[in-house]
Amino acid sequence: MPRPAAPRAIPVLARKAPAVVHAPLGHPLPAPPAAPAGPRDRLGLTGFVLGAAALGLALGAALLVAALGAEGAVAAVGLAAFGLAGLVALAGAVLACCAVPRLRRREATNGALTYTGLALSGVALLVSMFGTAATAATWAWRASDAAQAGPAVPAPVEEPAADPSQSPAPQESEPAEPAPPAAEAPAPAAPAPAPAGGEPTPPGAVLPVGGTATIDYAPLQDKPAGRIHLRLDSIDTGTPEDLASFDLGDRALGLVPQYVRFTVTGGPGASNLEFSSLIGKLSGTLPDGSEAAELTVYGKFDLCEQQFFPQGFTEGSTFQTCLVMMANPAAPVSGAMFENYDSPYDRYDGQPVHWRK
Repeated sequence: MPRPAAPRAIPVLARKAPAVVHAPLGHPLPAPPAAPAGPRDRLGLTGFVLGAAALGLALGAALLVAALGAEGAVAAVGLAAFGLAGLVALAGAVLACCAVPRLRRREATNGALTYTGLALSGVALLVSMFGTAATAATWAWRASDAAQAGPAVPAPVEEPAADPSQSPAPQESEPAEPAPPAAEAPAPAAPAPAPAGGEPTPPGAVLPVGGTATIDYAPLQDKPAGRIHLRLDSIDTGTPEDLASFDLGDRALGLVPQYVRFTVTGGPGASNLEFSSLIGKLSGTLPDGSEAAELTVYGKFDLCEQQFFPQGFTEGSTFQTCLVMMANPAAPVSGAMFENYDSPYDRYDGQPVHWRK
């Protein structure tokens, strides 16, 4: 019997089946190895660091300006800090934005850090812009308010120059400098009420040079008041050469500087006044009772410096402040005045306190 033919072999292309790994029951599969951090991760990290640094710098500048006031060197430092914070925030935002496409392509893995850096940069940029605008506006407002008397420097020359012929007696009593010692005699007695917390000096009071006024002073309407004892120490006459470095030109023609010096002592509640000032509240007066022109000095002037209430000012604390007034030698500064808006010492709705020789 013939042998049946062997079946013909059919070639089959074998495909390699994917390997399947079976883990024992209760044992999870091992996690795949994490992709190593690459340069794209560093881009997001740098954006985060810059955003955090910018926000810290902007908040620090805001606290500085809020605590010390937007005036003088403090305002300049604050504006510089806000500007630097804005630039750093902008750089951080740009780097973070550049890292976002890498995250979407899964070329970087630090998504949370990158997006946090972008948010920090945005907040820092907003704080910097707002802080710059607020500081600049406040500084300009205070500077213009304090310098209102600047353009009027020549003006007082006209009227006081005509007054000497009208009242020669006060002019001749001026050189009699022996009189001030007599006026200064009450000075030791004037501060006596200060430790006892005496009543405030009544509006419209007239004190001698060396006399002390007790005043409940609120520098701002929304701030609590503090009691101060304000003493006019002296009125000293300088020379035109004292102001040679200021290059005043014709604005000071015929005028001499006079230095009106005060001592300020804290009373009850004086801690409410630290970092505030008496700018615009004190002024020198002429023999006819009008205000003399004040020279506002920005920067250091050793002969006469106007000071702020210092940090830590409290009851019993003392500091000296000085005004630079400009007057014609024929009608020199002969007194001083304290006024405060929206208070019993308001010149319009009340009466200022005066000191006179």
